[in-house]
Amino acid sequence: MRHQLTFDARKEAQLCLDQAGGWIAFHRQKPMFVFATAEEKETYMTLLEAKVDDTKKEESGQRETMEANHDIFEMLAQSE
Repeated sequence: MRHQLTFDARKEAQLCLDQAGGWIAFHRQKPMFVFATAEEKETYMTLLEAKVDDTKKEESGQRETMEANHDIFEMLAQSE
């Protein structure tokens, strides 16, 4: 029995697919992620969850840095 998930076009998802041992196949002319075992599918889900969490943390940190920089520029502009 094969284990399938809907195709995910994100680069992170495709990297996790490869790391988990899955592949891309077509079902009714639509791409699907396919895994030989439930364990490979679970590995994929775990890897993807970790990548998404890392991406969110990076984006959050970048946003905080941009907000801090904006505040600094605003203070400098007011002091002139």
